[in-house]
This record gives sequence, structure tokens and C-alpha cells, in this order.
Amino acid sequence: MPLFPQKYFSLIFIFLINSYSYAQRSDIKFERISINEGLSQNNVTSIVQDRRGFMWFGTLDGLNKFDGYTFKIYKHLPSDPNSLSANTISTIFADKSDNLWIGTMAAGLNKLNFRTEQFTRYQHEPDNEQSISGNRIRAILEDRSGNLWIGTRDGGLNVLEGVTGTFYNFKNDPGNRYSLSDDHVRALLEDRAGNLWIGTHVGGLNLIIRNHDHKIDPDAVKFFRFQHNPENSKSLSNNHVEAIFEDSQENLWIGTYGGGLDKLVNFKSHKPANSLNSKATFYDDVEVIHFELDPQNVSSLNNNFVEAIFEDHTGTLWVGTAQGGLNRFDPQTETFISYQYEPGNPNSLSYDNIEAIAEDRSGNLWIGTWGGGLNKVDRKGKKFSYFGNDPDDPNSLCYNYVRTIAEDPSRYLWVGTTGGGLDRFDRTSGRVLHVRKDPERPNSLSSDDVRAICFDRQGYLWVGTYGGGLNKSDAPFSRSANSFSNRIRFKHYLHNSDDPGSLSNDFVWSIYEDKHGNIWVGTNEGLNKFDAITKSFKHYQHDPDNSNSISHNIARIMYQDSQDRFWVGTYHGLNRFDPLTETFIRYTNDPANPQSLSNNSVVTIFEDASGIIWIGTMGGGLNRFDPESKTFTHFLEKDGLPNTFVHSILGDSDGNLWLSTNKGLSKFNPLNPAGKRFRNYDVNDGLQSNEFNVGAVYQNSRGEMFFGGINGFNSFFPEQVIDSSYRPAVAITGFKIFNEEMNYGKMPDYIEEIELSYKQNFFSFEFAALDFTNSQKNQYAYMMEGFDPDWIYSGDRRFASYTNLDPGEYIFHVKGSNNDGLWNNEGTSVKLTISPPFWGTWWFRGLAVISTVAFLLLIYQNRVSSLKKGKVAQERFSKRLIEMQEKERKRIASELHDSLGQNLLVMKNSVDQYINTHPEGNKLVELTELSSLASESINEVREISYNLHPHQIDRLGLTKAVKSSINKISKSTSIHFSSDIDEMNSLFSKESDIHIFRIIQEGMNNLVRHANATEAKILVKSKGDLLNIVIKDNGSGFDFKSHTSPDSKDQGFGLTGISERVKILKGEFVVDSSENGTTLNIKIPV
Repeated sequence: MPLFPQKYFSLIFIFLINSYSYAQRSDIKFERISINEGLSQNNVTSIVQDRRGFMWFGTLDGLNKFDGYTFKIYKHLPSDPNSLSANTISTIFADKSDNLWIGTMAAGLNKLNFRTEQFTRYQHEPDNEQSISGNRIRAILEDRSGNLWIGTRDGGLNVLEGVTGTFYNFKNDPGNRYSLSDDHVRALLEDRAGNLWIGTHVGGLNLIIRNHDHKIDPDAVKFFRFQHNPENSKSLSNNHVEAIFEDSQENLWIGTYGGGLDKLVNFKSHKPANSLNSKATFYDDVEVIHFELDPQNVSSLNNNFVEAIFEDHTGTLWVGTAQGGLNRFDPQTETFISYQYEPGNPNSLSYDNIEAIAEDRSGNLWIGTWGGGLNKVDRKGKKFSYFGNDPDDPNSLCYNYVRTIAEDPSRYLWVGTTGGGLDRFDRTSGRVLHVRKDPERPNSLSSDDVRAICFDRQGYLWVGTYGGGLNKSDAPFSRSANSFSNRIRFKHYLHNSDDPGSLSNDFVWSIYEDKHGNIWVGTNEGLNKFDAITKSFKHYQHDPDNSNSISHNIARIMYQDSQDRFWVGTYHGLNRFDPLTETFIRYTNDPANPQSLSNNSVVTIFEDASGIIWIGTMGGGLNRFDPESKTFTHFLEKDGLPNTFVHSILGDSDGNLWLSTNKGLSKFNPLNPAGKRFRNYDVNDGLQSNEFNVGAVYQNSRGEMFFGGINGFNSFFPEQVIDSSYRPAVAITGFKIFNEEMNYGKMPDYIEEIELSYKQNFFSFEFAALDFTNSQKNQYAYMMEGFDPDWIYSGDRRFASYTNLDPGEYIFHVKGSNNDGLWNNEGTSVKLTISPPFWGTWWFRGLAVISTVAFLLLIYQNRVSSLKKGKVAQERFSKRLIEMQEKERKRIASELHDSLGQNLLVMKNSVDQYINTHPEGNKLVELTELSSLASESINEVREISYNLHPHQIDRLGLTKAVKSSINKISKSTSIHFSSDIDEMNSLFSKESDIHIFRIIQEGMNNLVRHANATEAKILVKSKGDLLNIVIKDNGSGFDFKSHTSPDSKDQGFGLTGISERVKILKGEFVVDSSENGTTLNIKIPV
């Protein structure tokens, strides 16, 4: 059984009959995509875009999924029953339920579930009538009821009913005229009325008129035939139907294999004929318009073997043929424009055998070829027309290295190239005439290396060459000129060292006519001004000793602004020429001045509508010069300029500047905010190259711009360069852990959540914005919610990597733009969960917290217990210490009172007795002084004894002892004391009485020593089970903490002693001290 359709064996025959040569059109650029770019094979049989936005291509070596950058290829795996049943794919179809159906050449039908990324096979089973009837699939269609129709090569027509999931088969029955006309089905179409059209290999066209029931009744289905009738010129042109298409005007187009293209006219107004004439078909009365190859007409269909038909979003009908290439139909003239493979043109169709045509959602046209891979056409386009050299086309540019461009009064375009001389383009006829140096003609062009062109106001053509001097046409070019010869006679102006009025140098860079009609010529040896009367040149050259001379001899550009200021750009700065003094004012780069010229190599100058001068430099970017302030503002790559070598500048009617650079073309809007001023275009947008040339620039009176470079030149109208309004879908295309692709059993763009362990701490997402116009210029931004504080704009980088994220829940977001910078801010997202180690789980953390709390609680309790024990021990120690102190005081007091006091008293009494008995003694004065001293010592001993131990408590009781102490202290100081003392006797033990007495005593002593008070008040109040002692003064106050700290000089039995005694009595001690006085508040339980 042959693998490939028989039609491909007839291609030799097609070559033989199709020998007519057709004019090729270069108004469309075909981008070729083949196995070199990752396509699995160059025979592309079918093209589909799925619901998510991915492109799918069927080939003879696998199924291809394309995201604009890379291909993912699905192939048959013998060991995997869920893989594709075969690699030879004939057709593919994406249904409404998010499945992709794949028909193979000989291995049946496959259904790819996008979510599971698995294939289900449907193959013919001879013993199963409900299986598909054949394995050689040729066409697939889903109708509006969800039924899937499958055309086979040898098994007729099948329908997989959406309700029951059952296959029904329809085949030709020679005895039934309402049966399928041929079992070899080639094409299927459901029209807008819901009727089904079936194209067959030899049986013509079949129609099933549907009643729109979801359930199919096989016995009720009737096929109405529409076939070729040799006796009817308006019948179908051929019974081999390869393609069926209904356009937006509801015209039905039929592509036949050998009979060309047919258009059914008003077929919906006809009803099936009831004629039983064996030669008649059911639609014999339907008129058909035929479009066939006419070797005498270049606007006819270029081949009668039609393979594919498609109408794009603009309403343009495209017809693909076998070995005839692509045809574009003009419905107004009913003519065709042909696009074919051109060996010398990489932008032409890759191959002339067209198998499939489709359009994606952004408006790109896709063409699948048999042998040439894929072709993509941007039907939106940037409207950059391209002109270049084609060695096989004499009406193309002679040489691609374009140096200069101009337009003559008759609107013919002139282009000067390096090595190719001059080319004159008649863009109406497409004719190009070449003007070259002819050694046989001394008045021909002096050199083919043309660097500058200028048409003066009289219509004369001036041509500057590199090495051949200056040329001037001997006759002007007028607007009425309607004929042209490439044998132009030129007057040559060359350098002559013996003639000071000759051209200063034969290497000419630039030519400019000023507003006064003067011709200026820039050369390698200075600036020249041509005198039309004397036919001589005046030279302006650099003089190192004259700062008013031109700054450099190489004059690359001349420009006269609206204020008649004449500017000259050189390799050492910008010059302004003063015609009165014939001197130059220089503007050069000053590294110490940021407002000076950014770079000294000035190659282009332009004045905008507001009078601002713009300067392009070689390496210094764009400069804005304000003639009033004489300052320069710089625009560099960091500001959005694609490259700092600015070759040329033009301005449009909207105030934009167009800049040619070494990295494409840039549209600059100086009024836009920073970051949004530049819109950049490159070779992928249709430019001749990313590299342009200095001086290769021109703008005509209609606003059309021309920029030349190293591979030809472009022309465009700025207002027609419109950005796309398509916001592409954004999809996750891959997920890697440690740079290894992960497979989660479904396609990456269907993954909603990813779970990782804490060990999987290096991972990355890959993504794509599904706009295929110029994918390399799509832009991206991403953010890991829960980690990234804001969006990360990654430019054209399509992956995001993360490492060492903490365990937790995150959401990865990504958004993208189309190639024109229009963003889909919704983008897509995927949830990410990183599980912690067991010690980071909630239960472990909870257990750890509980354990820690329990441990800390245990420590706390032990500490509290220890502190309590220490406090008790301290209190016992303090109590014991005070008791011992009191005991020692009592002992000392007794010794002082009973021993020392008594001895002093005996001594005093003895002295007094002697004095009384010897009043006239000679030692009377000394003895009297001795008696007084003894009295004072006795009083001091009594005082010390009193302070050491309050004997008054024993004699008087606590209350009177306190009052006595208050009375005694008040007499020893100027402080006015007042007191209110309640009865305290018998409230406390003898030991406690001493503590209370000492508390009051020490409080008063502190007051006298430190308070600086004039008044003091002592309150002792007994209330129930509580004794309240208040000692209050109006002194200067003090810091209680400093007086009770270990470093205080006032320790001992001062406040610290009071505090210790209060603790022994289980009481409370509060000190309130301020600059207005101090209050000691003591509460002691009774």
C-alpha cells in the first residue's frame, strides 16, 4: 500500500504543462520556518491554532506544538499505547472541548487530551461495525452539534456522534443515488446554514442538508451530489475536490485537482433536482464560475491543482496550489497575484507546493508546504517597503550598500550605492535604470562609488563620489520629463593641486544647496562652496592656529535651519558658519561639562518645528541642542535609544523623530515621559538590516521617508507604521527543578498548582506570550507573590528562576506583551506550595512550642521556688541580723549605762564633793571644768545608750517612747514637727515594738539629715488589723532607688534599714519623693 497520495507522483506532469513564467511580487515578506528552526520535518500537511493560542503543525514525521520560540514534537512510541499512533500526519483539527484530533496517513485517528497530554487511538477493527471504517484519514470536522466527521481515503465518511460516542459510517452504494458519491473523502466543510459539504477524490462534491438534530439517524442521511458534467460548462470543473471554503460573503469556493478553482454562485437559492436522468446531477442548474490557468494571462490562477483555500481577516482570499505557489485573489478585478519561490530571494515563498493555509489570532498568515516547511506572513505589517538587489532581476537595486537617496522633480527615486553607481526607480512601472561609470564615455559618471546626491532648484543632478570627485548633469531634470536614458552626460569637478579654485579633494562625503542657491560640498580636505559664475570653489579648511576656522576637514553633513544658521557636522564637533565674517563657532565635547556635545563625530543634523536642533553622533547617541542656552541634552541607550551611532534623523508631522542607527530604526517622541520616548524597530519588522548608513536618508514632499543601509533601503509613510492591538495570551511552557524538566502528567499551561519539598530549592518557570508576529520582541514581567515585592521586568527573557524560598504558599504570576509593547496585564499564574521539613511542620512546631513552654515553665517554677527560698532565707537572715544587732546594741547600751556611765558618775560626784569641801582651793577652776566635762560625757553616754537600745519602751511603753523620741528630736532641730500618734501598746510583741520604734526613729533622723525641710508631720494610725505610719516633709526630695542601692553612701540603718524592718514585719513600704517633699508610707499588719 503506497504511503503518499498519488497526486505527488503527478508533479512531473505539472512541471511539464506549467512552463509559463509569471511575474513575481515582492510586496510580501515570507518568513521561513523549517527543520533548521526546529520543525520536525519540512512536509507540513496541516495547521491549527488551539484555544490556548499555541500553533500546531502536522508533518510526515510527527506532530509539532509551537510557542513562537521552540517546537515540542510528539511522535509514535512503540512501547507507549498512549502515544501517537503514527508519525505520518495527514490532518489535524482542534475541537470545542479542548481536544486535538490527529488523522494519520495509515494508522487511524488520534485524540490528544490537552490536560493529560495523552493520545487516545481510534482505529479500524474489521470485526467491529461501530469502529472507524478506515485508517487512512484525510479530513476532520466538528459540526455545531458537537459531532465529529472524519473523511477517509478508502472507508468513506464517518461521524463520531457527540451524544452517544458511537461511530456511524457512510459509503458509496452504487444502487443508491443518495449515498456518498465516492469512498475517498478529501475535504469537509460545514457552511453557515449548518449543511455539510464533502469533497471526494473522483466523486465530486456531496451535500448533506442538516436538520440540526444533535442525534444522527444514519438511515435518514441523504447525500446530494454536485459533479462535473462535460455537457455543462457551468458545472463543477473537475470531480477531484481537494478543498472547500465558504468566505465572509457566503460564497462557496471549490478547489479541484486539475480543474482549477470554482466558485458556486447563489447555490443556496437552489433546491435539489428530481431528475432521474443518469447524466444529471442534483445541482445541475447551479451556476459555477471557473478560475483556471491561462498561459497568456499573468493575472490568472497560476496552477490548476488547488490544494488549499483560505480567507484572512482582511477579506483577502488565498489559494494554494501544487507547484504553482500561492495566489492572492482580487475580488474587484477577479484576478490573481502570484507568489512563488525565488531562488535569490530569502523573503520569497520557501516552496511552491502549498498544502495548508491558516491564520492565527494576531493576524499572521501561515502557509504549509510540501518540502519547504512553514512560511509566515505578517499581514498587519509595519508598512516598511524594502528595495534590494536581486541578481536575477534587472529591475532591482544594482548594489545593496546604499549611501545616498534623493528624488527628482518628476518623482523618480535616485539611489547611490558603493560600487553600483546610480539607480533610478520608476515605482509606478517597477522599472529601474542603472547609471554607471563607462570607461568608453568620458562624460559618464566619474565613479561607481556614489556617496552623495543633490538635485538643485534648477533641476540639475549633483553626484559626489568617493575618489572620483564631483559630477553635475549637463542638463536639468524637469517635471515634464517622461523619458529617460542612462547615458547622462556629466561635468566633472576634480581636485587640481595647480588650481586653487578646484575642488579641495576628490573624496566627497556630502552635497547641500542652501536657501540662497549655493552648492556646498564636504570632502576629506575641508568644506567647499561652489561659485556658479566662476565655476570655482572656495575652500574652508581647518587651521590648528585659528580657533575660528572649521574644527575638522572632514565635513560629513551640512544643514541650514529656519533662522538661516548654517551648520556643519565634522569628525571633531559641530560648527556654525557666520557668512558675514566667514568664521566658524565650534561646539565640541568637554568631559568636564555634562551639557556639552556628547561626542565630536557629528554625522546628521535636523531642526524640529519648535526650533530645536537635533544632532546625531557616531557613538554619542542623540543630542538636543537649544540655540538659546547653547546647551546639549543627551539621549543614550539607557534612555531607550537602541544604539548610540545615529546615522540619520528625519521628522514626521506628529512631532516624532525617526533615527537610523546601527541597531535598527527608532521613533523618538521628545514629549513623552522618560522610558516611553523610543519605539524601536529591527530587521524582524521588515527593515533592510539593523545597520544603516550615514547620509542614506531622504524625505519627499508627501512625507514618505527613505532610509538606506548595508542591504538595500526601506521606504514608509510614518502614519502607516501602526502598532498591533492584539494582546497575546501568556502561557507557562515549562517548569524545571535543578534544570531538569518536570512532567506532571499534563501540559505545563494546564498546571494549576505545583507542590515541592523544601529540598527542591532551585526551580524555574518558562513562559511565552503567544503572539507569533515577531516573538523575539515580546516582553515579559513576572512576580512571585509572597516573595517578590513587585513585578520584575525581564525584557525578552522567558524564564524566571528561584532558589531557597522558605516553605509556604506562593503564587507565580507572569504577564507579557506583543512585539509592539502592548501588554496582557492579566497574564497567567500558578500556585506553588513548598512543604517544610518535618521540623518545620505545624505539628512539630506546635510540639516544640509546647515542649519549650513546658521547659521554660519548669525553669521558671524552679527559679521562683529558688527565689522564694532565697527570699525566705534572706528575710530570716535579715531578721536574725537585726535581732543580733539589737541584742548587741542592748549589751553595749547596758555596758555604757551600767559601767562607763556609772564610772563617770562616780568620778563626777567625787570631783563635786572635793569642790564642795575645798571651795578656796587653788585647783578650783580646773576641777569645775572637769566636772562639766564629766557631766557632758555622762549625757553623751546616756544618749548613745538610748539610741542603741530604747529603754523607754521598757519603762514607758511603745506609744510614749515614740512620742518622747519625736519630742526629743524636734528640740534638736529647727524643723517644726507635728504628730498624731494612736495608741500602739500591746498591739505587737516586744521584738516588733523595737522594729516599729526604729522605723519611726530612722525616718525622722533621715528627714533631719537630708530633707532640707522646714516642716514635718508624723502620723501613726491604727485601723483594724493595720498600723499605718506616715512620715511627711516639705523638703527637696531625693531618689529612693539611689539611696537604697548597694553603692549608696546612705545605707546602714537608713532607708535600707527601714525597708528590711518592714519586710520582717510583713508590711509594705512606699516612698513618694519629689521636689516638693517626701512621704514615707508604711503599712504593718497587726
